[in-house]
Amino acid sequence: MFGQAIMILVVGAQLQAASQITAEQVHQDATGSSTMCGITGRNANDLMEIVRRTSRLHKQSINSPRFELYSTDDSLTQWTFTQPSEPAYPAVSCRHTFQGADGGWRQTRDLRCDASRAACDRLFIEFRDLDERMKRALNGS
Repeated sequence: MFGQAIMILVVGAQLQAASQITAEQVHQDATGSSTMCGITGRNANDLMEIVRRTSRLHKQSINSPRFELYSTDDSLTQWTFTQPSEPAYPAVSCRHTFQGADGGWRQTRDLRCDASRAACDRLFIEFRDLDERMKRALNGS
């Protein structure tokens, strides 16, 4: 129904060299459940529904026809869902930002995309670039 299920994982160490990473280097075929930021769901749609019902996460008002955003009160954990009109629908991503022991800021991102490989690749690259800009802003570079 949604084409090949794709799971993309981006971990903090990979974000350090994000500009050198291609989408193909981090893909795994998604078979079964995924756990992201402490929440487990059977697929992208299931993860979306669970996050929507989680009381510690709040829907954010954003002006985007492509995405829906939920976050914790401190905004250090953010969930992004694609909308049905987005080619990479259904996809769900969780980005967690935290301060490391050395005082530097780090991020991890998990992405579950159950759309076509091409649409998931484009979404991965878009998030990778966004995360790289965020990392530079957090670390003042």
